[in-house]
Amino acid sequence: MGNNSGVTYVLLPANAEAVRSDPARLDAAYRGFVHEYALPALFRPVSPQSKIVHEEFLGTGPDRAFFAVATIPEASSIMDLKTGRRRDSVRSLLAFDKNKYMYMLHSEMNTVFDPVNAAALTSKDLDAARKKMQRMRESVRFQ
Repeated sequence: MGNNSGVTYVLLPANAEAVRSDPARLDAAYRGFVHEYALPALFRPVSPQSKIVHEEFLGTGPDRAFFAVATIPEASSIMDLKTGRRRDSVRSLLAFDKNKYMYMLHSEMNTVFDPVNAAALTSKDLDAARKKMQRMRESVRFQ
């Protein structure tokens, strides 16, 4: 049905505390995790035309996070029966750090019952995605 969600995480380097104490560097680290790690290492190997179509920072202090929407052409689990090709995956992403790890939550926005066009995201699409990412973050139990 297209309702795929997941968690990607990596151990932060030893100098991460210096980055965490500087809000501008921390924002750059969150954004960099998506643009410099997830996009080239996770999404483009699946579809070279993958790209970020929306991005913003959410929250303040320990709740700060980087919210983005990625489109990954022909990477959805949903098949278009007319063309015989997979639909484009449109994924909401939420990057943040916690307990010496960088996390990126991701959830498919393009579903059978609610198709989303990455080229024409509405405020309703983005609001729903933000809320889903926040709920998902709240549901994770960190050690």
